[in-house]
Amino acid sequence: MPGLPRELYMIVSLVGWKRCAVITAVTIAGTLSGCQGASDPSAGGAGSAAATDTSHATSMTKFEQETERLRKERDRLKAELSAQEKNATKTTSPRVPGAKPGPLPSAGDAAGLQVSFDKLAAQLGGSEGLAFSSVGRGATTQLGSWRTGAGWSTVKVPLAVAAVVKANGKPDAEIQRLMRLSLTASDNAAAEQLWSHLGEPQTAAAQVQAVLRSGGDHDTVVQSQRVRPGFTAFGQTSWSVANQAAFVAALPCMSNRR
Repeated sequence: MPGLPRELYMIVSLVGWKRCAVITAVTIAGTLSGCQGASDPSAGGAGSAAATDTSHATSMTKFEQETERLRKERDRLKAELSAQEKNATKTTSPRVPGAKPGPLPSAGDAAGLQVSFDKLAAQLGGSEGLAFSSVGRGATTQLGSWRTGAGWSTVKVPLAVAAVVKANGKPDAEIQRLMRLSLTASDNAAAEQLWSHLGEPQTAAAQVQAVLRSGGDHDTVVQSQRVRPGFTAFGQTSWSVANQAAFVAALPCMSNRR
């Protein structure tokens, strides 16, 4: 570090990000070369020893000054982080089931969003679609030309909920393991086991469909057969992006959501 002799080592660690503020941990470690493996003092004579003492004293002064500067910087960052956390607590709406959603975008904002999305879609060269809804709110906004298609792995979410429902809200360790693999790793084999756990294909489809209905999706029909060989039956369910968004928006308010 500039300003310090090579006998001294200063380690400054910047650790992570939390709410856009840096948590700074300062670890200071210093050793003098004379503290370990010191040479024979008689070799350099009294003048050499005095020069060494003066050099060490100067080094320690610089070290202490730099240490104090870093401590002040650490305290400043901590104070800044604390202020940002307090401000975030005051301005962020709580995300709890039943909480009133925030206002939807104004007409002007929605028009601007449409223009922006269309501009992006024109650059991608395919069929794109986006749907979003506030938690607990029935209105869903759609953008783009893509509106519906096979749900594929997104259907693993209501499938997992159906497994919890069948277990009366208390899935055993094996079911939880399969759910975790299905949702965090998109493991098709694990999802197939959950599907089989629900019963015969038509029975399993009916249970997953019941979960969709409880989430306000009254249109989607869960596929029970492998229409396309090599793919899961439930994954081939035709599920519109609007109904997907509405289901996820309702999910925090549903039973067995945890």
